Amino acid sequence: MPTAAEKALSRLERPLLPLISLLEMLYLTGPFAGIEELLAELPADIETNGCHYDEPAALLRAEMDIIREVELLKNNHPLSCLIIDDRGQECPRVEAVELWIAQGIMIRELEEINSLLCGGRGCDLCCIGPANHSRHNFFDIPLGDGEVEGFTGLRRVDEAIEGDIYAEPAPLIDERPFYQSDVPFLLRWRRGWSLVLPRRSSCPKLADNGFCTVYEQRPAVCRKPQIFPYALEEDGRSGDGGLPRYVGRRKLLAVWDCPYVREYQAQIARYGELCGMEPVFKENKA
Repeated sequence: MPTAAEKALSRLERPLLPLISLLEMLYLTGPFAGIEELLAELPADIETNGCHYDEPAALLRAEMDIIREVELLKNNHPLSCLIIDDRGQECPRVEAVELWIAQGIMIRELEEINSLLCGGRGCDLCCIGPANHSRHNFFDIPLGDGEVEGFTGLRRVDEAIEGDIYAEPAPLIDERPFYQSDVPFLLRWRRGWSLVLPRRSSCPKLADNGFCTVYEQRPAVCRKPQIFPYALEEDGRSGDGGLPRYVGRRKLLAVWDCPYVREYQAQIARYGELCGMEPVFKENKA
């Protein structure tokens, strides 16, 4: 029975994007009216770009909510966003759809890989505030709808901060910069609620042995990997017609502070290359 780490490494060594790229090429250049018609003709196993896939049709059907964008492309439907290159020029439609699909697939795939690699390590990297020598004054953990209720007993600062909590000068709470609290607290600001971890503080759900006491019910942001896909990056501005705008980056960012990123650097770099992304390793909590 493979361990969680072995399952994760298998996923890193055989990402879905090489298979999806093959599907896109066959579908766009072939006589297929829809993707399902193509899937019905796929063999029982496929090897592409050095990766072997058993039951490729089943693997692809599981991602149809993302892959279906290529059907819209073939049928000349307008894109739901604007994707530009790093020079500010609009990307060709085929490239734009390829990047959109790549971003969605990698987000999903890397969250699953993260859960396999992260769960049993007793690592508190994401659960503690900055050290005294850090350039950061606090860490901000965004909370989704319903997740705030999981942090009963913490102080709530319920007067929404309209500005950017990273702005200078810092917003004040009790007449001092908000991050100068000695303990974690909940802060509501313009994008919603956050758990704020000031320096030397830790998440109240972190046990003394370094494990999360609510791991199976942890907030969504805590499930995010320390390997971030940047096939696309939000631009923060709108294109024509108010469409959201993204910049094609084709990068894979891995946070070097994370123990499993250091341990599996070679495998993560190879994953990025197989996905057509430039791997970038960077410290986050220095």
